[in-house]
Parts: sequence; structure tokens; C-alpha cells
Amino acid sequence: MTECGNRLSLDEELRHVDQLRRHLPSAHDEPAHPGLWPLVQITSARTIDGEQVTGSDAVAAMRLLMQVRRDVDEAELRLVEAALDRGETLGSLGSACGLSDAAMADRYRRLGGRRA
Repeated sequence: MTECGNRLSLDEELRHVDQLRRHLPSAHDEPAHPGLWPLVQITSARTIDGEQVTGSDAVAAMRLLMQVRRDVDEAELRLVEAALDRGETLGSLGSACGLSDAAMADRYRRLGGRRA
């Protein structure tokens, strides 16, 4: 089992996606933020097809990245609370993610969680 803090292998990622796909509406094939990584790669370059990538382009990509980070934090909070609603504890979630009980509780509070 891969810990939450470690990058998943492609096989693990696909297995998790396949497991959860049954919960998505059939029309939902796009990720929440399609094209984010290509945008980051593009703006990390100096030029693309001879056109200079500007500082403004990099700032726009950073703004998108900040929105993704907020969305991921919100999704994580919802998943933690869904697990808590189904009988998991912050300790069990911490163990699954390679975190101590205290570190998981701190993370949950940082995300905006208010349960004891």
C-alpha cells in the first residue's frame, strides 16, 4: 500500500481511478483541472514555438495552481469527513497516510476541519 505522502505509480493511480469511476456520472471523463500540467510545463519554458513565454503567463499559471491547491484541500477535507462519518478515526487515516495521529489531526484542522 502506498502512503498518502508518496507518489502513486501509474498502475496504482489507474487502479484507484477505476475503483472510484463507478461513482461518477457517465459524462464525467475530464479531470477537475484538465490541462494544468501542460500549462505548467509550457510556462516553465522560455519559448514555445518561437513565442516568448512572459512573466504574465507564469503569473497566470501560478493563479491556476493556487486554485487547484484550494480545490484539492477542499476535496481532502470532504474525504476525511466522509471517512469519519463512516467510522474511521483521524488515527486510522493518519496510519493509512503515514502520519502520526497528532500530525493527521493538525492537517485536518489546517484544512478547516472542526470535529474533535
